[in-house]
Amino acid sequence: MTQRHNSQNNSNQENNNQQNEILDFAVIGAGIAGLTFANTMNSLGFQIAVFEKSRGTGGRMSSKRVNNTDHPMAFDLGCTSFFGESKSFKAQLDHWHQLGILAPWLKDEQDRCHYVATSRNSSLTRFLSKDLTCHFSTKIGSIRPYDGCWQIDCDNSSGINCVYARNIIFATPAPQTLDLLPKGIGIKLKNQLASVELAPQWVLAIEVDDEYVDLDDLSFPSSEIIHSISIESNKPTREHQGSTKILQIQATAQWSENNIDADKAFVERSILIALEQITGESVIALNSHLHRWLYSTVSRGLESQSAYLWDTSLSKNNGLGLIGDYFDTQHFGIEASWHSAVALADYLSNVKGNQPFMRTDQDD
Repeated sequence: MTQRHNSQNNSNQENNNQQNEILDFAVIGAGIAGLTFANTMNSLGFQIAVFEKSRGTGGRMSSKRVNNTDHPMAFDLGCTSFFGESKSFKAQLDHWHQLGILAPWLKDEQDRCHYVATSRNSSLTRFLSKDLTCHFSTKIGSIRPYDGCWQIDCDNSSGINCVYARNIIFATPAPQTLDLLPKGIGIKLKNQLASVELAPQWVLAIEVDDEYVDLDDLSFPSSEIIHSISIESNKPTREHQGSTKILQIQATAQWSENNIDADKAFVERSILIALEQITGESVIALNSHLHRWLYSTVSRGLESQSAYLWDTSLSKNNGLGLIGDYFDTQHFGIEASWHSAVALADYLSNVKGNQPFMRTDQDD
């Protein structure tokens, strides 16, 4: 077993020795799935590094702070909140809550407790990354076999040209994974991934006067344009000053897909008009930010008997693993991503001769 190397790394403090060492696992993607897997295998003593094309952790757990006016507007950019359906994920949420990483926000009509991360949702993924070597702002150029391992060519400004790893875990949206898989290898994986369909989504955050908007903290209106409305400034532990409210508005998947390449001004205006129709009041946005997710929710998942894919067609010592929310049809979003990562880590911890850290087959 390779000695574990624990350090948070922003890809600008590398040296030649770190670049040339062979990782046990290179994890591509610093969302819930990638960081859950990396954390588990890291705790078992494997040498791990996480590669993320964005400037920080998060994926759909990303948060945003904009300064369009004289004061910042902070909001969660993707997932508004999360809850547990399975016993194991409920236990995980409770554990994070006990650590102070999560705070309960509200209960829905099904009596499910919705949690948010303290200060902002991206705080959870930052917590999961704190003991890991993470290379941010690092885009993967190509992957190919080299001298008994995988060579990963990187495209960034940090001086990292390539990294070597025995195994690679893809924790990215299916279309991005499909583009990254090595040419001529993993044909079975590629054929399976081709069937996955992900829906895009427009998300608009706005700041309005405090007396405006008589809505629940989280609502799902009957609208062709708006899927959900979250009052971000009402979330626990959120620092928000002044007599205003911050709303995060998610457009429906169908409307987003129909208007995915539309002008941003048109998209924002259309969402605001739909909001006015829902509330019956005129909307005056004091601040706004529009974001387009090309890969948001799963519209067609992967038909697989397991919550991951693991391929060793090159050699038994050089595996390619796929994890993400597009595997798990029993759960949704963050929970599905977590289950997928747990399942592959559990399998590999047994394969590599370690004690399993969790038995997912004991779940409900």
